[in-house]
Amino acid sequence: MLFKTSAKIFYIMTEKILKSDLSKEVLQIL
Repeated sequence: MLFKTSAKIFYIMTEKILKSDLSKEVLQIL
């Protein structure tokens, strides 16, 4: 249970970082 919660938090944080990095790259390209 605890592992699943940690994995979910880790996934959400990674997704946010990836999305923010992708947004920066897209803005630079545009």
